[in-house]
Amino acid sequence: AGRKVALVKSGIFEPDDLNFRGQAPDPVLDENGWPDGDSPEVPPKRMPTSMLEVLTCDVDEKKWAAILQRDESMFKGAYQQYEFRYMAVHGPLMVFKLLQLAVVLYAGEPNSLTQLMAAGAVEVAQLLALVLTNPFTDPWIDALSKAGAVHQVGQLGLMGLFRADVAEDPGRRGAAFAMIALASAYFVLVVAVIAFVVVIPVYRAWKAAKEREKADRAEFEEKQEAVRREQEEAREAREEAAEQAAAKAAAKP
Repeated sequence: AGRKVALVKSGIFEPDDLNFRGQAPDPVLDENGWPDGDSPEVPPKRMPTSMLEVLTCDVDEKKWAAILQRDESMFKGAYQQYEFRYMAVHGPLMVFKLLQLAVVLYAGEPNSLTQLMAAGAVEVAQLLALVLTNPFTDPWIDALSKAGAVHQVGQLGLMGLFRADVAEDPGRRGAAFAMIALASAYFVLVVAVIAFVVVIPVYRAWKAAKEREKADRAEFEEKQEAVRREQEEAREAREEAAEQAAAKAAAKP
């Protein structure tokens, strides 16, 4: 939150760059790109003034990406994966981690129904927060975060169902198999996201670097061959000129 306030107050943004509740709307333009004279006059754009406007203001994705490329702050790792509007959401999302830890430590006896319900409430709240905000810039990370929350909620629900089934019939294991299937599906999704987000881009960058290196080597060899041909042609021209000069000298009486 403090870093976002510093960025907004640093002067790198113009009023036209920022969007927030209370910001003046864009003027209505005619077919020539000029303000339409028949539309009501709109007030000029302004910078956010209140802390709420500063923390909730948004900026164009391309401008935010350009800022992140030049950002050398030590706190960059805490907010670079979020949209500018949700730049300060990292702290609130970490609260859910603390609540999950508190549930394990203080919400009743281990493996009790009270602890299970408390953990489910925290996971559902986290899932709702992720669904309502969509805070991440990368759609793969956004999908993985939601899938992780759905996986946790589903596992907790299946744990409750498993306990109810075992209480009625100790031999019933359908919920346990469902838990294994859900965990396997989530694992496959995690592997796929890692492949698309990390492995494939790294491979493409490596392949592009190799292709550039190959093209540079071919260009260098072509230039070397051209220089060699020029030198060979110059040597042959000198030899021919020397032979002609010798022939002329021999032809003189």
